[in-house]
Order: sequence, then C-alpha cells, then structure tokens
Amino acid sequence: MTAVADALAEGLFLQMLHSDYVHGGSTGAARHAAFVELKAHGVDGCANAVATEYGDHPVESALRMLEARALVGAR
Repeated sequence: MTAVADALAEGLFLQMLHSDYVHGGSTGAARHAAFVELKAHGVDGCANAVATEYGDHPVESALRMLEARALVGAR
C-alpha cells in the first residue's frame, strides 16, 4: 500500500460518512470523491478524522475502510 493509496482510502472513507455520498460505480468516481475530501481537509486532517471515527465506531469504521480501499483500488 502506498501513501497515496492510503490517503485516497482515508478521503473516500470520510466521503462515505456523508449521507449524500453515492458511489458512482467506478474507481475514477471513487477517487474523485476522495480527492474532494483531501482537498478540503488535507491529508493530516483526513487521517485525524478517520482516527476519531475508529475510536468512536470501531466495527463500522473497519468495514467502511475495507470498502473504501476496494473502491479506490487500494487492495
């Protein structure tokens, strides 16, 4: 896993928290959604928010991250 793939997965993870997020069906759409979050909060901001979610909701967060990693192509 590269640092870029990690960052994309974290960005998409946060986008998935938004109730209006709908996966567009492609890796490109998932990566675009991740970039939106990364641009808004930066890599460190996204990492901090993901850590907070893991602390608050560990089981749901683990499942969400698995999905986010798969969607952005970060296997």
